Amino acid sequence: MDRGDTSVSLGAFQDEHLALLAEWLEEPVVRGTWGEPSEPLDLAKDLPDRFRHALITEGATPVGYVRWARCGADLLDSVGCGDLPEGAVDIDLFLGGEAARGRGIGPRALDCLAQRLFAEGAPLLSLISSRDNSRAHRAFEKAGWERDRPFEDETFGSCWLFLRWAPKGT
Repeated sequence: MDRGDTSVSLGAFQDEHLALLAEWLEEPVVRGTWGEPSEPLDLAKDLPDRFRHALITEGATPVGYVRWARCGADLLDSVGCGDLPEGAVDIDLFLGGEAARGRGIGPRALDCLAQRLFAEGAPLLSLISSRDNSRAHRAFEKAGWERDRPFEDETFGSCWLFLRWAPKGT
């Protein structure tokens, strides 16, 4: 991995990136948190209107994937989060390859996305993470996220809900 340019950014996810996404989704660390690779890969191939996604890059090197979706009141109610504001944005993110992990890339990618989404008017950002994924929890907290509450996910079991509120005045 080229470490000459350590800037982290979000780039357009293109069909040409599907093979790389498929490779990353097969990694045991990613598979353990994202589940069966076919579901997120199929979603990336035919992204529903309410979703967006991006390639996380360090310099010019692809190092991860992020997708997000605005949540309506019905969806928030259905998952037991009816107290959160409509228009909250749910985020899913992973870094591909061990060389990308543990170097602050995740928090920087989350910051890039948070700046974009808050500028677009999102009142709140949310993400869930398995209670066992302490490495990710440290990255989220480093990026300004707060551990809000335990969350039971029908696919992934016991999780934590993390939140990041829009700064005052945005």
